[in-house]
Amino acid sequence: MSPKEVIEYLKLGSRMSRPKHCNEDLYLLMMNCWSQKSSRRPKFKDLVHELEEMECDTQVYVEINDAIDDVQEDAKTTE
Repeated sequence: MSPKEVIEYLKLGSRMSRPKHCNEDLYLLMMNCWSQKSSRRPKFKDLVHELEEMECDTQVYVEINDAIDDVQEDAKTTE
């Protein structure tokens, strides 16, 4: 997308879809941060708190090894 297209995309309320290696809880946090209304976005201290809770949780939020494999595979196909 061009910068102009990105701006129009965002103005329409559209947001990036959930990356396939990203957990739903982390994606929901991302979506909250991207709210069009700044009053609906989490305050920084609340965001820090939420991320600290996620850090202590045993749940996997990003399948990093699978993501790295995909990036490396994509790099091979574009060479």
